Amino acid sequence: MQTLVGVTTGLRVSLRPARILPFDSRFWHSTDVDSPSSSRVAVQQWMLHNGKVFPGDASPDGGTALEWVILKGSTEVVLYLYQIWEDQILKGSYDDCWFYEAHRIIANNPSLPEQEMQVLCRISSAGESMVNASQTPLHDALFKGDFDAAIRAAENFSWAIDQRNYEGNTPLHIAATQGHLESVKHLVHLGCDINEVNWMGRTALTLASMNGHILTVQYLIDAGSWVNATDREGLAAMAAAAVQGHKNLAKVIQALICAGALVNATDSQNKSALHHLTSLRHDLYTIQECLRILLEAGADIELQGLDGKTPLLVSIEKGDHAGTQCLIEAGAKTTCLTRQGQGLLHEAAWFGTTELLRYLSTLNLTAANTDLLDEYEDTPWDSWIYSLHVRDWERGGILKPNPERQEAFVSLFISIRDRNLTADIERLLWLLQYVRDKDQRGATAALSPLIKQKEEWKQWEILGTYKTIGLQIREQVWEAAVESVEEVVDMLREKMAASPWDTKSRWDLWSDTESEDEDEFQTESTGSEDEEWDDAAGDDDDEE
Repeated sequence: MQTLVGVTTGLRVSLRPARILPFDSRFWHSTDVDSPSSSRVAVQQWMLHNGKVFPGDASPDGGTALEWVILKGSTEVVLYLYQIWEDQILKGSYDDCWFYEAHRIIANNPSLPEQEMQVLCRISSAGESMVNASQTPLHDALFKGDFDAAIRAAENFSWAIDQRNYEGNTPLHIAATQGHLESVKHLVHLGCDINEVNWMGRTALTLASMNGHILTVQYLIDAGSWVNATDREGLAAMAAAAVQGHKNLAKVIQALICAGALVNATDSQNKSALHHLTSLRHDLYTIQECLRILLEAGADIELQGLDGKTPLLVSIEKGDHAGTQCLIEAGAKTTCLTRQGQGLLHEAAWFGTTELLRYLSTLNLTAANTDLLDEYEDTPWDSWIYSLHVRDWERGGILKPNPERQEAFVSLFISIRDRNLTADIERLLWLLQYVRDKDQRGATAALSPLIKQKEEWKQWEILGTYKTIGLQIREQVWEAAVESVEEVVDMLREKMAASPWDTKSRWDLWSDTESEDEDEFQTESTGSEDEEWDDAAGDDDDEE
């Protein structure tokens, strides 16, 4: 149940539960300052067609609309939604994270537009009466790294030893983040809660691990910190350190493993430290050393996230050349599929950088299926064509094509396709010799691997042809079998000689269709903002 407060009508109660908006909802795009479609009008239009959004409505991972808008909203979007949400924020009971997020943005972005700064200040001021937070001299002294002043403040403000400040950190969190070991020791000696979490759900050990303070990490472990405690995103200290990356990462990971950290612990997306290590563009040596430590400790190199992506597929998605190289050299499978049935080539088509695509071209990836259909009936080539035409606001992380990247992907696609076709042709020529010699046993043995592979790849048309040849061999119809094999060889050679650009894709003409739809949407959106505001406000009165 959510609290609804109308600007003019006062407090009301709605039985409407917090709504979960899917990740691909246009609400997130229309409020995201980095999206070309972000604007007040876009937000108004979306709510007119899809209903009012409340501050407590959330994405599937639990992040609220209020927190998202504070973090990602443009100035005009923040101003517009604050007008709608102001009373709800003042009287609602939402997670405190929005308050700390607002303070963090204010502190770290002094050059924000004046209007947005004013709104964020109003938001944070509204929370001061509801959130148990206080900026004390102890916090200030630790933030400045003044150990002597911190000792005096700890004596004079002993009540503040576990108190969060307006950034959501206790004194121990500040000291651990800075790696000030003496301050950490003093606070622990005074009896602070060593496993207290900050607003992100992170312990002092997690913060020290993230920032590479190995001596502080070791002390906190010895003092009894929980090595497997997780933050709001489900990240334990080891995974959080892998996300951050630093020169001491291998030492931190080794210390945590020795203390009992679970190497296959997963976050809210079922991703492990290995996923993060190899997908965030850390330097090659760091990845190699950490990967060795993790694998020796039993890390699963094929562990799949909720989306079905292994560390290798995630590294390709993130364009991490070094991570991809290290995983392949460590033996990661190149044939794993996502939950949507997409393989390495699908990922490369959308996310592979030019450098990464060129690296993949140097490998002997004969097991990659260039005709693999995902659950949307798209091949890797279809995914590539889609990336050429998709509109920017729908692009997400899909890379924009350029001449160098296009040349690299087409070269990769052709090299894999031709290796696969060459392997099939060579086996068929071997089969053809057995058929001409009327050697039934040899012909059957030569044909069997082809049938097995096409069954695994679900290439039903060519599979039917191979099964027909198998029947001809069993019935010893040798002339027909010779003719059938020769026809398949000719067909495969023709396919090898063809350009992939000659392949038809359902996305070939999509660009023109989408342009027409966009023009139509723009025409429908020409009403005045005042009219749309009146309509949106009218929706408030309907929800009782």
